[in-house]
Amino acid sequence: MQAMREFPLEIQNFAETFNDLQHARNRADYALDGRYHKPGVLADIAMAEAAIGWLEGADVQHRRRFAAHVLFKRRS
Repeated sequence: MQAMREFPLEIQNFAETFNDLQHARNRADYALDGRYHKPGVLADIAMAEAAIGWLEGADVQHRRRFAAHVLFKRRS
């Protein structure tokens, strides 16, 4: 997404990882077998922790701008 290029790498990494984990969660919600393996779950947890670290490591002004970007639609 073009708009994400306006943000520093920490924010971009957070957004991409959040998106990936959200898709994984949605797949898990509809998984028919309901089987999850510990190594995969631990990897997802590690990814979430890394994403939180990237977001926390970003400058507060960039975090605020990112929050506004996520919450509000851009007007043309």
